[in-house]
This record gives sequence, C-alpha cells and structure tokens, in this order.
Amino acid sequence: MGAKICYLENDEALVSLVQPYLRGKHISAITIRADAGLEQQVHGTFPDLIVIDAPFCGIPGAEVCRQVRGRYGDKPSAILLLTDSKDDVLLSLAAGADESLLKPVSGTELSERIQKLLQRYQPRSLVSLLRSGSIVLNRETQTVWRAGRLIKVGTIEYRLLEFLMARVGSVFTRSQLVARVWGASASIHARTVDVYIRRLRAALIRGREIDPIRTVRDVGYAFDDQFSIESERAVKKRKVRVRFGTRQAARGGDGRHFPMNSVKAM
Repeated sequence: MGAKICYLENDEALVSLVQPYLRGKHISAITIRADAGLEQQVHGTFPDLIVIDAPFCGIPGAEVCRQVRGRYGDKPSAILLLTDSKDDVLLSLAAGADESLLKPVSGTELSERIQKLLQRYQPRSLVSLLRSGSIVLNRETQTVWRAGRLIKVGTIEYRLLEFLMARVGSVFTRSQLVARVWGASASIHARTVDVYIRRLRAALIRGREIDPIRTVRDVGYAFDDQFSIESERAVKKRKVRVRFGTRQAARGGDGRHFPMNSVKAM
C-alpha cells in the first residue's frame, strides 16, 4: 500500500509525466480531473499528499489549497501546488501548501519533490521494512513477523497493519480506514473494520504478548506509539527471568553452589 497521492489535474499529462519515476517506490495514486469537481471527489480519499495542477476547476491554486485545508485539516499530510502564477506561489504557502513549483516542471523534478515531501511527513510510507518493537512487516514479500515467528494474516488484515504501522501513533476513524484499505468507493460498513481488527489481533497476539493496536473509544484505531517501548521492556523482563532461573539451577536444594557445567538437564 505505502503512500497514497491524489492528483488534482486539468488533463492526463501530469500523472503520465511523473509516474514512470515513482515505480517501485510503494506509492499508489488516484487522479481527479477538473470536470469531476473538487469537493465531491476529494472527500473520502484521505491521501498522504495532494498534488494540485492550478488553476483547478477554474479556481486559483491558493484558493484550492485553502479549501482543502479548511475541509480536511491535516489530512492530507502535505500539499504540493503546481502553478504558472508567481503570485500563486506566495499566496499558496500562506493558504496551506507545503511547497509550490512554477510550471513547466520536469518529471524528474516533480518526482523528487514528491518523494521529499513524503519522506518529511510520512517517512515510513516509503521504506520496505516497517519495524516496531518485536513486529516486522516486509513490504517486498508481504510478510509479517513477530518475535521471530511468521504471522499468517489475510490480505485485508495485512493492509490494515501496513497502513497503521506506517503511521504509528496516528488515530484513524473507521471511515478513514475503509477509504484507505478497501477504497473510497467500497460499499463497506464502517463497523466491518472492527471484525478485521479482531482478526488481526488474534493473529498477532500469543499468550500474554502486548497488544500493538490501540482502540480509541468512539473514534477508531491506532498503532500504539508506546508498543515499541513496552515490547522492549517485556523482552528485558524475560531476559532477567531467564538469567535468574539459570542462577537458581546452578544451586542445590540446600543452597550449595555447583559449577555451571555440572548442572545437567533432567
């Protein structure tokens, strides 16, 4: 899944210009044409980055940035504006854009700016391995490991875990998870997310292992930003217990000490 980009473009040239340079970068894209309208199409997509080809729908770039930020806050994480107006470049930064480029722009330059913005705001969205505590997710092989054991998960559970692990600590509503995991046009009830979260937890957690997924009541879910710390503490405690048990095994029942090489397995 990786990062998700939404292109607001006036023609098909923008995506065809940049996509060849982004292949193999764990980046997916959706395109919204100017004739589709801004409000209806952007709503529910929840991208990590919006690239705006201004003017869009006849609206100046700065105003498009203002509308996107006003409606969706910090989702997307970043906005990149492409414009042929120098005034738009300055105004758009005050209106919520993170970067602005004057057109024309080459595919190489645009792809570099896109990757830099994603690395700045969503650095884990581009890496091949996601690690948190004892859990490792490999995007190349689409496998999940915990404490050295392979975790068997279904496609949806994998995509849920990948999305949450790439955004540790961020809370997402069920509707946002549906949009990113199933797709904005999917006819999935928001409560279906609960079913797949339960399945994911069942696969990830063995015995008294720590639950890495945090439920935020009446809101949604997050990959717990404390999981890595708590997981390391649990490992240290196990190591202490093992060392203590080894020392005890090296002592007789009457408290006498025996050399370690004289202690045999029963």
